[in-house]
Amino acid sequence: MTLKINITEPNTLKLLLDSIEGYRGANEALDEAVEKENWGAISVVQGLRTMHASTIALIVNQYADSKSGEVH
Repeated sequence: MTLKINITEPNTLKLLLDSIEGYRGANEALDEAVEKENWGAISVVQGLRTMHASTIALIVNQYADSKSGEVH
């Protein structure tokens, strides 16, 4: 399933792209922390990943509902 949204505000687009990059980086860091059984790092990275995921969801939901409204 592909969701097409049109984000015209540069700051919102930058925030979305930064959050996607941050989410991917947090996933990599989480894998590394799990391999090392570093429970403190796991906790921190899960928090970062959750923050990025929430930001992504907020932006996508806002724009999918109010701007595009189309799911392909």
